[in-house]
Amino acid sequence: MVQALRRRWTRVVRQHIFPPPCVRADCRVSATARIWRRFPPIRMRQAWLCSPQCLEKEARSIFDQVSSLPMPDLPPNHRVPLGLLMLEHGYVSEEQLRTALEMQTRERRGRIGEWLQALHFVTERQVLTALGVQWACPLLSLRQAPDPACSRMLPMPLLRALHLVPVRFISATRLLYVAVCVRVNYRVLASIEQMVDCRTIPCLVGDRKMDGWLRQAQNLERDVQVFDRTSGPVEMARITASYVARLSAQEVRIVRCGPYVWARLQVGSNATDLLFTVKSMMDEVSAAISDSRSPIAEMDRLEDAISLKPGINRPPAGR
Repeated sequence: MVQALRRRWTRVVRQHIFPPPCVRADCRVSATARIWRRFPPIRMRQAWLCSPQCLEKEARSIFDQVSSLPMPDLPPNHRVPLGLLMLEHGYVSEEQLRTALEMQTRERRGRIGEWLQALHFVTERQVLTALGVQWACPLLSLRQAPDPACSRMLPMPLLRALHLVPVRFISATRLLYVAVCVRVNYRVLASIEQMVDCRTIPCLVGDRKMDGWLRQAQNLERDVQVFDRTSGPVEMARITASYVARLSAQEVRIVRCGPYVWARLQVGSNATDLLFTVKSMMDEVSAAISDSRSPIAEMDRLEDAISLKPGINRPPAGR
C-alpha cells in the first residue's frame, strides 16, 4: 500500500509540481518556469523533456538514427533451405522437390512450400513443421480464437504489413504470444517488445488461418495515423511534437519496425500510434524480399545442398 502510494505520488504529483530537469543541453527553461508551464514533462528513452519544442529536437535525432538503420529484414543465409529440410524429414522425394523448384523457377513467384502444397506433394502441417525446425519456432496450438484485446495492442497497418497477429497476453509475466506465418523476424519482435514493454514468443500458423485472423482484427483497429509521404526525420519530428502537444502525451516511444518508423504516444492508459513510411525503406524491403525469394537463388542453394548430401547424386547435365 505504501509503495503504491509512493508510485502514485511520483507519477501524479511530484513530476508536475517538481518536474525533472530537461535532458536537452540547449534547453533554456529554468526549473521555476517548468513548474508553471502548461505542458507536463514528457518521458522518452528513459529521459525527460520539458516541452513539445524540446521533444521535437530530441525526436529529430532519434528519427534520423532509426531511419538510417541498415536493412534489417533480410533472411539469414545460414538457414537450411526449407526444401532440403522437407527432403531430410522424408516429406518429399528428390524428384518431387525438383519438380516444385522447376515450377517456381518457371513462374517466378511463390515460395517453395506453397508450390509443394499446390502440387499436392505435402500438407500444410508438414510445411509448418519444417518451418518450425528452420526457424526454431513452435507451431501454434490454439483451440480458441485469439484474444481480441491482444489485436488492439499493435496498429493494424503494422499487422497487415508484417503478416502477424498477437493471440495471447499474460499480464502476470508480461508474455505476448505472436502468431506468424511467413518467417520469424526477431528484430521486429524486439521492436514490439520495446513498444509494449513485454517479452514476445513467436508461434507458427498457416496462411489461411492468418488471413482469417487479420480480417477479424480489422474490426478492432485502434487509434493510428499512417503517414505515407514524409520528407524525412525533420518532418517526422514536427508531426510527432504536434500530436504530443495536442494530446498532452506523457511518454513517447520511437522504434523502427519493418517498413515503418513507429512512434507511440502514451496518454494515461490510452495510446496513439503514428506510422511513418519512408520510401527508401519500402524500396529496400521490396528489393530484399524479392531477392531472398528468388526462385533461381533458391534453386541454386538446393542444388548445391542436394549434391553434397550423402547418398544423393546430382543428375547428369541435360537430364
